[in-house]
Amino acid sequence: METLLQLLGVFALSVVELWAAVPAGVALGLPPILVWLATVAGALVCIVVVLAGGRLRSIWERYGVIGWGLLGPPRGRLLIWLGAGVALWTTILTVAAASGIEAVRDLG
Repeated sequence: METLLQLLGVFALSVVELWAAVPAGVALGLPPILVWLATVAGALVCIVVVLAGGRLRSIWERYGVIGWGLLGPPRGRLLIWLGAGVALWTTILTVAAASGIEAVRDLG
């Protein structure tokens, strides 16, 4: 149960700040793959919300309530490229943080 709460914390932190979520998760002693998954998931949720929010505003200004009813999904290409960037940077950060923690443990 404690691990689940820690993962939810990493997820929530990554919604706000990706660069803080990975070191926090690794510092909590979570397995790097779970830190990676929680961070990527949280960052993708943020991306979708921001893309949808911007789209909602422009649709509301242009078409009003009817436009909201006809709202389509966020732009696919942008979502894919932002998601790829999140996955890349999360991988780099996770490997660096996990390696750093291992190096510190080996010194002690």
